Amino acid sequence: MKRKTGIKKKREGGGKAFIRRLSGVLLTVLLLAGLLSGCGGNENTETSEETGKLRIVTSVFPLYDWTREILGGTENEVFSLELLVKNGIDLHSFQPSAEDIVNIAECDLLIFVGGESEAWLRDLSFLPGQVNIKMKVLNLLELLGDRAREEEDLPGVTVEGGAPEEEDTALSSGGALKEDSAEAGDAQEYDEHVWLSLRNAKFFVREITDAICELDEAHREDYRKNEEDYIKRLQELDFGYQKVVSEAPLKTVLFGDRFPFLYLMKDYELNYYAAFPGCSAESEASFETVFFLAEKMDELQLPAVIVIDGKGQKIAEAILKSTENPDRPILEMNSLQSVKPEEDGKGTDYLSVMQENLEVLSKALGE
Repeated sequence: MKRKTGIKKKREGGGKAFIRRLSGVLLTVLLLAGLLSGCGGNENTETSEETGKLRIVTSVFPLYDWTREILGGTENEVFSLELLVKNGIDLHSFQPSAEDIVNIAECDLLIFVGGESEAWLRDLSFLPGQVNIKMKVLNLLELLGDRAREEEDLPGVTVEGGAPEEEDTALSSGGALKEDSAEAGDAQEYDEHVWLSLRNAKFFVREITDAICELDEAHREDYRKNEEDYIKRLQELDFGYQKVVSEAPLKTVLFGDRFPFLYLMKDYELNYYAAFPGCSAESEASFETVFFLAEKMDELQLPAVIVIDGKGQKIAEAILKSTENPDRPILEMNSLQSVKPEEDGKGTDYLSVMQENLEVLSKALGE
């Protein structure tokens, strides 16, 4: 199933995204040209032939962790597993190194999200002269097809021209304004935070397992058993979210920050407000946006404001100071966009972070 295409809607930070895509493509072309001429290799990069293993490369941590679970750990005798976006680097600011490009070009299975931040990977996947012509590629947004979510303009958020969006009766479930899809030249960007849905995770785990089994049929039963066990754990946590939401006195959350949790909110039919849509490049909210969100907190009697990944609480603090009760707490949800090595070494995994997010969500919904 192919992902919908079209002219992407222009958002703040689009220029940086274009430069990132362009530089990534140019780097890839130059490096691959060097590889093909025999002078672009990296002495520290071990090829599949040298290790005797098939190589899997994943872009962000959730994909890496799902694959690790399917393989039964990182010490798999058939596969080596590599993570691109690491060392605490955020997905949206990641710049591939020459060694990263070599690893990707030589891998046997490439798994990536396929959103705007990884446009350079989409280009790489279809470049002629690929070193490993048998490479399998999983583009998760493409796999989702019509289930991929478009980014939404949130009410109260300042838009181009300086005026904030207004609420009206066209609110969709979740609290974001519907847009006229027929508007000339205005095709939506797709929200790339697909991993923040346990239901998406179950679907992706099956797809990844299928690809791994095709590469190593001899251990198919082991991979299928790991897949079954992991999906059961994902399902249990999904039920946990459903239970918390169904029993919560409130059905609305408010983010004094960016908003990468669209898929999660949609899964459980929660309403939401935020200072910025998706992972906007904006860092300063307008006075109108802050005041709008503060009014919403008072109107709905929301017990807390949420931020993501602890990267700044200035906007959340400004919102609270504008409310009738500024002593309400600021809660933090983890978007899993970056994981530091020491966190991974301490046993951080996708399910544990999503469990922690559930506990935060429960508090934000008044339980």
